[in-house]
Amino acid sequence: MKPQISVSEVVGYSLLENGLDFIASGVDSISSASDKRALKYGVLHLGAGIELVLKERLRLEDWRQIFSRSEKADERLYEACAFQSVNLEQCLDRLCKLTDVDLDDCACGKLKAYYDRRNRIQHFRFTDSKEAIEAATVDVLGIVLDFVGREFDQSAFTVQETTLIDHVRAGLNDFRRFALERMAAVEPELANWQKEGTDPLQCPSCLQRTLKPDVDVECAFCGYRSDAEGAAILYLGNVLGETLMSAWKDGNDYPLYWCPNCVNNALVGLDSGGFLCFACGFEYEHGELRLCGFCRGPSDPDGFVGDMCEDCYSGYAARDNS
Repeated sequence: MKPQISVSEVVGYSLLENGLDFIASGVDSISSASDKRALKYGVLHLGAGIELVLKERLRLEDWRQIFSRSEKADERLYEACAFQSVNLEQCLDRLCKLTDVDLDDCACGKLKAYYDRRNRIQHFRFTDSKEAIEAATVDVLGIVLDFVGREFDQSAFTVQETTLIDHVRAGLNDFRRFALERMAAVEPELANWQKEGTDPLQCPSCLQRTLKPDVDVECAFCGYRSDAEGAAILYLGNVLGETLMSAWKDGNDYPLYWCPNCVNNALVGLDSGGFLCFACGFEYEHGELRLCGFCRGPSDPDGFVGDMCEDCYSGYAARDNS
């Protein structure tokens, strides 16, 4: 029987303990999930915990910086916890700019991608498999545990904080064991794909490089299946989510295009400036395709006349000469 809390007992969490407790809860829910509800709350709790741990490191640097608008920081509001705090993107940005925290672009991208997944679960509908969520969890747990090890004095942890961090470390070992065993099991299938001339792509669901590109895609690792366009859209959300949102705010196009190679609407624009097609698996390096200023489609840059691709210019010239 669980110990009962009396009505007169005061309970509380420090910011760090609160974050670690959310992470531990997320790890437990995901690893032992027997239904979709446990998976949902596992991702929600893990995402919330990551955000709180990052905020605690920023708070240690300067408590004013955890205010969404740091210029409006007020000590009375801070003590009362009555203010709007930074979101994950703001927190990462300030940690990188205002502190000596060591978080590279790859780590930040993975944390943002997981947080985007958490936001979609909290605010919209979602479709995922347990294998996909476990695989994505491996990366972010590793990043967070490395972060805690580097950025906090663990000798100063309370008993509760030490117990929680040890619990999370044990959970990460279990997830890593699962990922290794699962990857070993699907290696023969991946090898057969490559013998057939098909290189696996990064799965937009589990983020492993185990997706077979085609008009209808499938992932050997997590079982994700969709048409190529659906996979491309999910990739834009799960992998390029934060970057994509920033691009929209700047007035750029949604980076989903018709592929010049296979003529499927499954070509995504990458951060690198290149393109990747989920239908044929063809990847274009930066500069190998150019977006037409008229139709906004990607084409061979050698065929451009000014800002127009060859097809658009031909149509323009025909109309102009009629």
